[in-house]
Amino acid sequence: MKKVILGFVMITAALVFLLNAFLTKEHREVKNYIEEKYRFSADIKKVESYGFPSDNEYIVSPSHNMDLEFTVIPDPREDAFTDDYPKAKEAYQESQKLKKSAPEIKKLGFHSLEHEELRLSFNQRNNYFTLILQTDSPIDIASFEEKELDRFFKLQELIKKSNAKVNHVTVYDNRDLVDRNSIILNMQHLREVKTKEELLLGIKKSDSGIASFYENEKWKAEKEKVENDRFTFGSEYSESWFWFSCSVTNEKGECSNIFVSVYFSENMLTKTNEYLEEDLNSIFTLFEKTIAPNAAIEYNFLEQGSHNSVRFTKNQIANYESTEKFINKNFK
Repeated sequence: MKKVILGFVMITAALVFLLNAFLTKEHREVKNYIEEKYRFSADIKKVESYGFPSDNEYIVSPSHNMDLEFTVIPDPREDAFTDDYPKAKEAYQESQKLKKSAPEIKKLGFHSLEHEELRLSFNQRNNYFTLILQTDSPIDIASFEEKELDRFFKLQELIKKSNAKVNHVTVYDNRDLVDRNSIILNMQHLREVKTKEELLLGIKKSDSGIASFYENEKWKAEKEKVENDRFTFGSEYSESWFWFSCSVTNEKGECSNIFVSVYFSENMLTKTNEYLEEDLNSIFTLFEKTIAPNAAIEYNFLEQGSHNSVRFTKNQIANYESTEKFINKNFK
């Protein structure tokens, strides 16, 4: 037994040694790559791993400017490197423009989520400069217009005033990761905003949470006319105000892509329910005639007592000649 344990310890130690040797070699290669390409020395601040070390990403800074961070990605298969230094440098330079607005932004209760100073980062996937902020108080979507709109209006004014190239702003509240809310400002959509009403419309067009809340409130009375003791909208896990959600909105801030859950009572999502056709028709009419005639819609049907759900898009349902044939084909 002791020999087995000793053997295991030796193998583990050998693997750790090899891993450290690999990383040390890769560290040197990353630093040499930067020095050869950009003619400055760099310090490795962090290594982010997404699997075996061959999938590492290095967060580095020029030794002469530790506030400028960029990413270097080795590709051992090609014996090559890629980096985002030019865009990271541009983001750093644009961040300097925010300094003159930073004190006023801080007075409004906003600060950088990750750094002491306001700092832009470059989003490689979407090709834009983003500013990530945190607010000192919780963001309640239900009272956003009443309690927060004025503050966010001043925030976007200050960002514009700085002339920094900020494409996208995400503001998180101060709660933990599970409970926190966020507000998204797509600054490219807010260039011509002059009033708080225009700002709210702009937020609806870029923030699905805000858009969903206002659309849910708008159609709440119509929803209550349709619901009965056989089904309700949303589910037992839904947030109280989200009985359907928008993932995309149009220029008016209205939903153009909808996901809705319909929660049926036990044994009501079956052909044996003589009212199922009537119920489904009332659901389809509400969404496809009243709320969003031109939207893409996905229905998620659930039944009490079951952990399974069935999903159909509006287009899939439209392929059936009638609701009756849709029921006969898809429900027991």
